[in-house]
Amino acid sequence: MDAYKSLLGEGRPEGALWTTTLNDWTELERYYSFKNPSAFFGAKGRPEAIKWWSQNAKPSSRRPPDIILGNADSFGLGWWIWWSAVNPEWRERDALTGRIIVGGADGDGDWSKFERPGQCGLLTILYCLFWWWGMIVTDEQRSLWTSALKDVAWVVTELVAENKYVSISYL
Repeated sequence: MDAYKSLLGEGRPEGALWTTTLNDWTELERYYSFKNPSAFFGAKGRPEAIKWWSQNAKPSSRRPPDIILGNADSFGLGWWIWWSAVNPEWRERDALTGRIIVGGADGDGDWSKFERPGQCGLLTILYCLFWWWGMIVTDEQRSLWTSALKDVAWVVTELVAENKYVSISYL
């Protein structure tokens, strides 16, 4: 799990939520038997950094060049557009911006949009958060990033719980 090690390595985000999210993601990948299909999340709003990462053999130890990443504000805005696009329609959104509301859901919906194990799935989301963290210079940027991590953590927790239930029901 080179990705796991790199996401916990040098320059990693501070705080227990990051580590907990990575541990939960690893548990989710275990449910998927560590499969690695090549189906990315949709391209609408997807950061250019993901394209670079994919075209460069998905290196776990290198971050995209600064010219591709941009700054924390533009990267964060783009990330939220992409995150909102890849989430299921039933997730609660801000009426004005269309952005996902952290932890917001209008009932229990279908999580199948997130059945993307391996390098092309949630790992791309986690790498984006990792790269974004490395660009943060203001408290406002940190706050927006923290909201993003909280929502990703919530989604991963929901996916783990759903897969745990499925695993138990087939025993």
